Amino acid sequence: MSTTATDYALLRDGGQVLLRAARKEDRSRVEAMFRHLAPGHLAMRFHSSGRSVNDSMIDVALGGHALVAELGGDLVALASYYPLRDPGSAEMAIVVADTEHRRGLGTALFERLAQDARAAGIRRFLALVQANNSAMLALLDHLGFGRTRHLDGGVVEVSVDLRPDPAYLARFDARRHTAALASLEPLFRPRAVAVIGASRRAGTIGNAVFHNLLAGGFAGTVYPVHPTAPAIGSVRAYASVAAIPELVDLAVIVVPAAAVLAVADEALTAGVRALVVISAGFAEAGEAGTHRQAALLDLCRTHGARLVGPNCMGVLARDGESTMNATFAPSLPPAGPVAIASQSGALGIAILEQARSLGLGIASFVSVGNKADLSSNDLIEYWEEDPTVRLIVLYLESFGNPRRFARIARRVGAHKPIVAVKGGRGAAGRRAAASHTAALAGSEVAVDALFRQAGVIRCDTLQELFEVSTLLVHQPLPEGNRVAVLTNAGGLGILCADACEASGLVLPALTEETTQALCALLPPEAAVANPVDMLASGPPAGSVGFRGDRVG
Repeated sequence: MSTTATDYALLRDGGQVLLRAARKEDRSRVEAMFRHLAPGHLAMRFHSSGRSVNDSMIDVALGGHALVAELGGDLVALASYYPLRDPGSAEMAIVVADTEHRRGLGTALFERLAQDARAAGIRRFLALVQANNSAMLALLDHLGFGRTRHLDGGVVEVSVDLRPDPAYLARFDARRHTAALASLEPLFRPRAVAVIGASRRAGTIGNAVFHNLLAGGFAGTVYPVHPTAPAIGSVRAYASVAAIPELVDLAVIVVPAAAVLAVADEALTAGVRALVVISAGFAEAGEAGTHRQAALLDLCRTHGARLVGPNCMGVLARDGESTMNATFAPSLPPAGPVAIASQSGALGIAILEQARSLGLGIASFVSVGNKADLSSNDLIEYWEEDPTVRLIVLYLESFGNPRRFARIARRVGAHKPIVAVKGGRGAAGRRAAASHTAALAGSEVAVDALFRQAGVIRCDTLQELFEVSTLLVHQPLPEGNRVAVLTNAGGLGILCADACEASGLVLPALTEETTQALCALLPPEAAVANPVDMLASGPPAGSVGFRGDRVG
């Protein structure tokens, strides 16, 4: 038996699977799963043990280091490895229930099994696969690990190098990317939305969220859920999500914290695939709230649903002419190319208001709150594929998985700039972040290094963030790091040159063609090196410019 901790993994279709250590009490469930396998599948998995389920087969399956996968409480897959006499090597095998093929269950189990094996000092898996077991051979081929094959009497011996080299990491990230996109479709493109806690009382959050959904022009259906009200805002209300006559993809929960688990369970059981929990009173509120948040997350993962929040202000998503405004923000910016993720709800409202006043167009906005499940990593992955998004803006107080953030941000930032403000710089700020959104803020040295490595543009203030964002939205991205400085004050030119060089930019010498063109335009006393000093008597702004191919 194994002692591996419980974990969850996203599947190819956006669902989630529970991965955990096999336990003694799983024996009967494993036997039942084996008995439901199609004829011949047991022979593929236990080609040396015959075709009928027996005690020896179960002993082999649960021996060594064994993991099981659960979906909705059902045991649907099993994987295990057995150390061999050769130090650092182990034999491994995987079996997946016939009803769950092609979802990525085998891949998820293998990746977790390999992680456990590396921690135990195992560097190589040996898999004995029947030559006609094309599914298992394909899985081993597409993982991204280095591997070799040897055919012997109808059995393929596959040796897998478990070192996570760049090829494996690229495949891993590609699989995670596909899964993240699928899992977020119900959040960003729901066909129907339920507001649990919608209210007729003006000034309440439940009233504001429901009103904003109706007023925003959402193309789907919006249902108010209230235990007693027959209608809200002239729209028929339902006592529960289960009573709604249509399948609901997204539920926005605005009820007291103590009631959240019950209504969430009811909504998920009715088929809801994404929750936005605006209610506060979770991990940011002490030990009892932390337990409540853990229970909420476990509930969502058991049902394979994504969770935004809790303790957030909601989600805004635009899709063509449709605007799903599931927030309680009092006003909205115009539509545009900017996607925003904010770990603070109140600051999110300020960001939206400032964007509106500047005319900065927004494509998506997500208030992640306590980040129990959905994080900025997931959002960056989704926005990478959104053709309406050209700029990603983040307000962060903590990082969930810094290594994954660095890999994703480096890839996405190469064609869609990422601008970030990180709260909690000092000790007082970190204490405030912990009580605000239950965030664990990292050291500033590590954060700066992470942003530099990932190519994220860090801003110190919200004003700076909006200035940078406005520039990036309205100007094309530079093709390189070469800069020409044009000024009518020599001192300012020197300061600009110093600032550029401090940021890794280069002021190259100008070409002869450019120098001659400048001499024809400027007074004889002007300096036509780089920086170019036109002198105070220089021509008005706009009469002198540089072509990119003339710099350098």
